[in-house]
Amino acid sequence: MTRLLLTKDTEATPADFTTDYRYVPLGTTRQPVGNIDQLLVTGDRIIVVDKERAQTVFIFDHDGNPCAEIYRLGRGPQEYYHIDHVTLTPGENPQLAVLDARGSKVLFYDLDGHYVNSTPIPFRFTGMEYLDKDEILCSTDAYIRHDPFFKQRKDADRLLFFTDNKFQIKASALTNRAVNRKIGYTEPIVKQNGDELLINPKLNDTIYRLDGRSLRPLYYVDLSELGSVLPTEDLTEEQVQKLGTETSVFWGDFTPGEKFMFVDISMPPNMKNDRYCYSKMSGKVYFLKNTPGSGDRALAEMAFIGIQHSWKDQFIAHIPAYVVPMVYQRDGTDNPILKGIGEDANPVLIFYTLKEPDL
Repeated sequence: MTRLLLTKDTEATPADFTTDYRYVPLGTTRQPVGNIDQLLVTGDRIIVVDKERAQTVFIFDHDGNPCAEIYRLGRGPQEYYHIDHVTLTPGENPQLAVLDARGSKVLFYDLDGHYVNSTPIPFRFTGMEYLDKDEILCSTDAYIRHDPFFKQRKDADRLLFFTDNKFQIKASALTNRAVNRKIGYTEPIVKQNGDELLINPKLNDTIYRLDGRSLRPLYYVDLSELGSVLPTEDLTEEQVQKLGTETSVFWGDFTPGEKFMFVDISMPPNMKNDRYCYSKMSGKVYFLKNTPGSGDRALAEMAFIGIQHSWKDQFIAHIPAYVVPMVYQRDGTDNPILKGIGEDANPVLIFYTLKEPDL
């Protein structure tokens, strides 16, 4: 297991990391993109998931041109009541699997937005990722204890379930040790990293890698240099809510990539996030310090601190469209892509290629 000792001894700025970046404005859609709750990328498509505001799955090409929208709100056989999670099926022609936990089904659409079919789910879960075409990892929270499906089962205290492609449970993992919490702060964080799945139990200092049906400790997030470290498994939901005002907290927010990984730490008393970047190449951990830039590069450096997605060797951030004219009117820009963006447009994605800082 690799120890990530988080300190502010080695500072680095976005400019120190960035070797290249590319703006991708998302084109005009039937209804605007509100939130980017998930972002998935294939060889020729960008999939943007807005679960609450637009309740839509948007499909763009790599230049941000709209290709399709999936808006099927309702109770019908091809419709979802709520988008809980979206993932891609494996294979050369992936489909979008849309989890509708409230509607007790997963709906499948092709990347042109056409409905394919749906599969009922026998129990409630909140996230899912394909391990292969025949096996799925489903994640859930402590509410599972109240699911009628689990009344006669011995694994109602688990948070990860391995199912076949019809969502029939074959095995389980990750016991819920936060027994004093009813539901909140119990859902594990599951992140795709190439062919790997990385998992963090909520409020836990270890990031695990899924190895078969077992969890292998991969990273230990060491907060000892940032202040007192409080035990979290025994805390109630009310105590957890106060936690961030008292000490540094790793809530489980991390963004893995091929060569780097970002880790976010909440700092007291205002719970403002500090961001650290771990280099898998050098083994160094850098504290990210944002420095104000100007012009074209200012947007890229400002958004860098908010990177939340990755694809292959690139990381991806997004910024609201209204920020763009505020910056280029202040600093000026020669970038024709930025000049054409109005404040009511869809968000702008930024794809970054990173390098080891030369510090």
